[in-house]
Amino acid sequence: MPTKCSTRNVLIIFYFHFLISRVSSTISPSNSTNENYVALILARGGSKSIPHKNLANLENKSLLRRTIEVALHSRVFNSVWVSTDYLSIYQEAKSAGANVFGRSSETASDTSSSLEAVKEFIDFFPNITVLALLQCTSPFQSVFSLRKAYHMMKTSRYDSIFSVTPTYKLRWKRSSTGDNWEAVNFDVRRRPRRQDMQEEFIENGMFYWVRTSLLRVNLIQGGRIGTVIIPAKRSLEIDYPEDLIYGNILAAEILLSIENEKYQCSAEDLNL
Repeated sequence: MPTKCSTRNVLIIFYFHFLISRVSSTISPSNSTNENYVALILARGGSKSIPHKNLANLENKSLLRRTIEVALHSRVFNSVWVSTDYLSIYQEAKSAGANVFGRSSETASDTSSSLEAVKEFIDFFPNITVLALLQCTSPFQSVFSLRKAYHMMKTSRYDSIFSVTPTYKLRWKRSSTGDNWEAVNFDVRRRPRRQDMQEEFIENGMFYWVRTSLLRVNLIQGGRIGTVIIPAKRSLEIDYPEDLIYGNILAAEILLSIENEKYQCSAEDLNL
């Protein structure tokens, strides 16, 4: 069960640990280009649709732990961090091998944005070059996709990269008056067959890689933009209790395919 910060002593210990994390941890470059590639997972304790959502289990392992382990196993980051305001998340993150950054109450509120929390983090660590924002509510992250994004960022000099999922759906929107509907991506007079439709892509929220120079001007995407395509079945986002149920149904099959995916990695990938 998640431990609630309900007593004065627990709060003192909690924030003491956060203070130590902030002043004793450094982020230094370890690659030949002197660039700092850092993974950040935002995991506040106040989720509403699923209480303590980041600690919910998928195949007997928390969503947070799964994401941390994939990030560490990818071996493309100088360090892996969790930004949180909650004791149980702090404990789970440390247990899984991540560093922990003490997220302020201002950036952990229901109305604060992810960008605000990310900027709080990079303001504290100004020597980060590239930040990868990983969402632990996307439970089917893979080492392969993180390495692909890393190589795109490093060798092709993208400024931002994010994960997308292809779709061939016919999309509609409400009319400006609100009393009718309008087709968005097709002509109703020439309704297309699926095989004739132009492929579109939607963000799936799994990860966002971005140079911190963009973050400092309030952009998560910009400059030269690249994408990593994620299959639809792996693009599940855990937002509601039924998503978690569905995720556990899918997990055995998908996690096995992710495990097998490592054999697709090139020799260079396996020797980062």
